[in-house]
Amino acid sequence: MAALVGGGLLAGAKAIPNAVDLTREDAVRFARAVADSIALKGKAEPGDKTMLDALIPSVEVLEKSDGDSSETLTAMVDAARRAVEETAALQSRRGRASWMGERSCGHPDPGAIAYLRFLEALAEQWELRRSPRARSSP
Repeated sequence: MAALVGGGLLAGAKAIPNAVDLTREDAVRFARAVADSIALKGKAEPGDKTMLDALIPSVEVLEKSDGDSSETLTAMVDAARRAVEETAALQSRRGRASWMGERSCGHPDPGAIAYLRFLEALAEQWELRRSPRARSSP
């Protein structure tokens, strides 16, 4: 998983090589490049019960967003959470979890959960930075 995520992050960075201030469009290009790289290198697609099942719906939310970061992050978390819950019943077809075969049914994909936790932490930190108390701190 580390190689897929690392490769995805590198692909994302290449998609926005000269970005200084990250715009919504930059974030979309970055996120889409990450997802595309993970799909290509992992030979996976949505429905294979991988992190892509949580990543792609959240990227689609970002693509359709109006630019309000707080609401967008909340919607991205919700989309990822729904995807994790909806795919838990599936059998893993790619990655290490696929080794479990039918025993993977009924359990959420660990990579999708890791991505969901990342988004939750990002949204939490975003809110902390936006709070009036955080702005008045030295």
